[in-house]
Order: sequence, then structure tokens, then C-alpha cells
Amino acid sequence: MNIETFGPRFLMTSLGILVDSQWKRLEREVRAVNPYRILARRHARARDTIAVDFTSTPFTTFTASLYQRHFFVAFIACVALLSEILVVALSGIPFNSSQTYAAFQASAYTSVAILALMVFAVFALVYWRRQPLLPRMPNTLAAILSYVCASHMLEDPRVLQDVGSGDGRGGQTFSYGRLRGVDAVMRWAVDRDANNGVV
Repeated sequence: MNIETFGPRFLMTSLGILVDSQWKRLEREVRAVNPYRILARRHARARDTIAVDFTSTPFTTFTASLYQRHFFVAFIACVALLSEILVVALSGIPFNSSQTYAAFQASAYTSVAILALMVFAVFALVYWRRQPLLPRMPNTLAAILSYVCASHMLEDPRVLQDVGSGDGRGGQTFSYGRLRGVDAVMRWAVDRDANNGVV
């Protein structure tokens, strides 16, 4: 083991792993919030929001969100995938005599390109996060249930059947916002549009 290159490589790889874990977290957050952003625009179809089925890895999320035309989710999933490459590329940056200069350059340029894309993605995320207002992040079952607990759509089994099929039969649309539930209390909720007078 060469003591001169182990330390810098270990440091760069550790930084890459730290960046990778944070991008994975951001990708999960974007995946969870995106349906609420669409619902906040009102009159959203179930297949684009309530019945959307994203998987738990960035690769499958990338392909599924491209297919469903959720391009920002696909972009963030792509950046999360590139963070995996960044871990490997950063480990090749400290140059040593057993490494070719071309390999060093490839690692350095790849790392810089991925980091530049990540900086752009961070600015895009800052803009993207402004809407909608979510009192609770919808990343747990309890938080998700709190948004539908007093929803009118739970009283009609046909609505739940339509949501479960994901095709939105019957023209049902849904919204997110400050809505009046079955208990007549205004709260942040998801409900079908017919019950809230949403125009």
C-alpha cells in the first residue's frame, strides 16, 4: 500500500460516497413530492398522481418517470445515477505514478462535469421546492394518510376502484390544497374535485 496516494484516494472516495448518499435522499424526496405538485395545480388525473407507481431505485425511477413524462423527476434520478459514477471517478483524481495520465484526465473531467450538473440540479431544486406547501413531507404512511383521512373520495368505493385501476374512468380528477373534509374542517388534503367545488 502506497501511503502517499491512499490518504487522498480514501478522502476523495469518502466525499463521493457522501455526495452519492445525499443525492439518493434528494431523489426520494422529489419522487415523493412530485404527485402533490401536480395535484396542487388542480384537476389532476389519478394515473398521474394518486395511482402513480415509482420504484425505489433511481434507475427504475428514471425509466418510469420518462415514460410517464415526469421529466424533472427523471432529471433528478439521472443525477442520482451519475452520483454513483462520481464515486468511482473521484477515486481516480489523485494522480500517482502507477496511473496513466489519460486515466487521470478522464477521472478529473468526468468528475468536474458531474459536479457541474449537480450544481445546476441544486439550483433547479431550490426553484422546484417552492410549491406546493406541504406541512408534512409525504415520506411515511402516516403522513400520506393524514392528507386523505377526511377525504370525500373515501366514502365512495367507485372512486377508490378507479384510483386503484389508475385509468381514471368516469373523468374523476383530484386536487391538493386547503380543502374541507367530511368533518367540515379545512385542512391540507387530497380529495376529488367534485366535492370541493374546485373550478
